[in-house]
Amino acid sequence: FEDRDFIIADGFKIVADRAVEALERGDEHCHADMYFFPVAYLYRHYLELAMKCIYRDASHLLNRETNAEVITGHNLHKLWNKTKDVLSECFPESPSSTLDDVERIILEFHKLDPSGQCFRYAKDKKDKPHLTKAPESIDLTNLKNIVDGIGNFFSGCDCGLSAMAECHDEFGG
Repeated sequence: FEDRDFIIADGFKIVADRAVEALERGDEHCHADMYFFPVAYLYRHYLELAMKCIYRDASHLLNRETNAEVITGHNLHKLWNKTKDVLSECFPESPSSTLDDVERIILEFHKLDPSGQCFRYAKDKKDKPHLTKAPESIDLTNLKNIVDGIGNFFSGCDCGLSAMAECHDEFGG
């Protein structure tokens, strides 16, 4: 599999993690709220890229074409639905509750930023404010911890898919 894509996805998460960790240490002498938009954007982009990698790799293992609109688009809901489908087929014994937990978080990100633009800009092209449905306050440390959990899930999926690919290559499977 193309490991470079997952490395790039991880890079977005690592940068967001470091910003949150600097705030936790008190290294930054400014209001933490100013970090919400860039941190949330980096985490959202990480989720999008990681799911695209997993969806592409799992589809390849299943000998399926990927949906070009989903792979090139930014709709987390559509991307998650495709990713969940291939993961369910690749790992049929996995507990559905895990997928449900991941889905809940993915859909929260999608609800707040359906296009991948809302965390990038305070207002849309018509000068209307983004994130009108966002909670009044967000704990960035908690957000980091939640994304860490999803990151662990995605890393496990990536490792599992890589192992399956190796078996497939070795045994012609």
